[in-house]
Amino acid sequence: MRVILFIIALTLIGADIRAQRDYLLQPEPEVQDDTLRSFNNKKHSSASQGIYLFQKKDYARAVKYLERAFNEHPDEEAARYLFYALLYQGQDLEAARFRLENQRYTFALPSASKGPESVYAEFGPRVAVPPDTVGNMYYASAGGFIRLTDKTRIWQAVSYLRQDFNLGRYQQGEYFAALHTSLPDRWMIKPSLHYIYTGFTTLYNTNREVSYTDTQGTTPPTIYRTVADQVIRYNNPGTAHYLHLSLPVSKRIHAFTLEVLPSVQLIRNKYRVGYAYTTTGSTDSIRDHEIKGTSPYYETGSGGYDTTELSLIGQLGAGATWKLSLAQKMLTLRAAAFYLFDFNGEKTTAFHAGLTYYLHKHCWLYATWMAKGGLPFSLDAEGQYFNHYHRIRNRESISVQLFPMRQFSPLFTYQYEQQERFLDKSKLNYHSIYLTLKYRL
Repeated sequence: MRVILFIIALTLIGADIRAQRDYLLQPEPEVQDDTLRSFNNKKHSSASQGIYLFQKKDYARAVKYLERAFNEHPDEEAARYLFYALLYQGQDLEAARFRLENQRYTFALPSASKGPESVYAEFGPRVAVPPDTVGNMYYASAGGFIRLTDKTRIWQAVSYLRQDFNLGRYQQGEYFAALHTSLPDRWMIKPSLHYIYTGFTTLYNTNREVSYTDTQGTTPPTIYRTVADQVIRYNNPGTAHYLHLSLPVSKRIHAFTLEVLPSVQLIRNKYRVGYAYTTTGSTDSIRDHEIKGTSPYYETGSGGYDTTELSLIGQLGAGATWKLSLAQKMLTLRAAAFYLFDFNGEKTTAFHAGLTYYLHKHCWLYATWMAKGGLPFSLDAEGQYFNHYHRIRNRESISVQLFPMRQFSPLFTYQYEQQERFLDKSKLNYHSIYLTLKYRL
């Protein structure tokens, strides 16, 4: 218990806290009955309360009411909910024993209805610190789940992001789709596709000192020495295409879910580098080791070239999810490690951890931490943007989800993110507050 409380404390009091939409949007590994039954007879009040808590994923409290309901009025429905309430909180042996003792019931969940299940919209700013040089980011995202069969559902999402900074702009559109498929023996696969298109224009200046000499063949020779400052202005318009294909595979073993996360990313950049320079300074004429005269120096020029870059990057990851009960409330802990490599020899590692805690039937808490090895795209493909010009170093967040009604649930998120600029390796900090609105159809 102390270890669990210590983990939660470290997660919540960390200097940087970030949200993860996976816990909000992804389904449970098991199939659940989404139909909340209504009971008119008082003898079913315990069953009604137990099923309500089951729908809220408060399985520990649900078991108490469902056991009472089953003992008073044993039937197929009470047996089914009690069995799955035990199973979902990791009490596999108790669930197996209960099923063995009540073999007259089938324990089969009703077939889920096909079609759209839920939709969501998310929006908010990412505020840069300091804002005068890198600019704020504004984005919006929308998506939802569609039930295809009893064992499959698809998650689709689109999003848009824009950033204006002092010397440029980039705009980004994304499409994401994942097919959640439940297999026998508690296996699950989630093949996904994530495509991003970015259009960008960047202007930036560099400064350098120019110093050179020139000798004329007079007698005695005259040496001309020029010392000047040169300012080069680069114009860098272009596009970037990003494709991420992933095939996560997971299996639940008692209270644990183990998963393997292989994926491949393809990034194609096409851009033009145009530049113009201005050189200003002075030229000294030297003869017999003495300066005979000084004159101003001025020169301008320009040039440019087109280039295309193609990167193929592989990713291997492994993670584990642990579901347990804390203070009679459901707690989910998740951790994963990733190894990323490209075909140019660059290698890096990344880590991700998070928790979900059901504080109350009307309030859930999410907290996550993610640290990356400096690659420019997202660690988790689901709903996370990448930045073409800045390396995303880490993200941390905390979110609170409220349930004012069964169909509608808003989620409030605070996120801290640190990025590193490619040009000068300076650190950029972003603070975000966004709102997610989810509606269950």
